[in-house]
Amino acid sequence: MLIKLYAIEIMEGTIKFSELPFSAKIKQKIKNYLAKVVEDEELLEELTKEG
Repeated sequence: MLIKLYAIEIMEGTIKFSELPFSAKIKQKIKNYLAKVVEDEELLEELTKEG
């Protein structure tokens, strides 16, 4: 459930993917969920950029 909440926060622009305080494994789960919701590779790249 927290993965979904963080994905929503990222989509709304409240928090940046690079600022997430989680391990790479949890970040990957959030990224996978975002990919299901967004369904646009360019937007997914923009939302999940680390830099």
